[in-house]
Amino acid sequence: ICDVCDGSLSQLTALRDLTHPTLDIHFLFTMVGRLTLIVACLCAQQLLAFVPHRHSSKWSSSSHRALQTARFASTMEAPPASSTETKVDSDVVSETNPLRVIIAGAGVGGLALANMLQKIPTVQVTVLERTEEFKRFGGPIQLASNALQLVQEMDSDVFKQVMDKFTFTGNKENGIKDGIRDEWYAKFDLGTPAEARKMPYTGVIDRPDLQDIYLQSLEPGVVKNGDGVESYEKVGSTVKVNLSSGESVEGDVLIGADGIWSAVRSTMRGEPVKGEGSGVSYSGYTVFAGELKYDSFDNGK
Repeated sequence: ICDVCDGSLSQLTALRDLTHPTLDIHFLFTMVGRLTLIVACLCAQQLLAFVPHRHSSKWSSSSHRALQTARFASTMEAPPASSTETKVDSDVVSETNPLRVIIAGAGVGGLALANMLQKIPTVQVTVLERTEEFKRFGGPIQLASNALQLVQEMDSDVFKQVMDKFTFTGNKENGIKDGIRDEWYAKFDLGTPAEARKMPYTGVIDRPDLQDIYLQSLEPGVVKNGDGVESYEKVGSTVKVNLSSGESVEGDVLIGADGIWSAVRSTMRGEPVKGEGSGVSYSGYTVFAGELKYDSFDNGK
């Protein structure tokens, strides 16, 4: 079970150790803090590979051991059969017996991960989404240069579609500014780091547009709406996923990408999904977002 909902520094350190031991943890923390999409990118590129047998000790003993022994699945081939062996091992992961990956939540992170996993012939991916249908919801999301670089490496077609609806901000003056008095409280440079690393500039895209791009990139049937994940149970080396309808599905891997009130995280930690003890509490602050049309002093210089 891999919980990608939590952004704690300790878990990010563990994630770094399994993927890029030399990567600076502060850089990783910055990337993950931008968007759960980055966690999905890292998982898809490095973590969510698999060992050849489902029931090997390295697979069933714990997810961490499995991850440590995993190789990137898209370049991995099933072990050749012996010329004298006629019996087929049902536990060998192959195109006819794929690894069953279940993703809880069809947000940007879950969809981005599914987009990568569906390209691997030995993986069968299913995304379980609670809502009956997708509606436009949410405002602009900032994608930093490192996030865009990963999107481009993961899927060039998705990247091109993102660029069609993207507004660059990293090539402008950035900081905290008083829009009435035309005074800068602080400035920060987003352009120079991107240029030095030959990365795209930071910018923004509407969340519904980004979600729709990833939805359209998936094969029919990958996303299943209207029946969200409520909990899970470990059954031997597999996982039984309990749904809100009372039904259940079985898989080999469960990924929790089901948001701030994650049922996967709740089950993993034995905590409530919401309220006291859940680790997700209301701060007492309310932030209002809106759009304002006015003539700025520098016209977005």
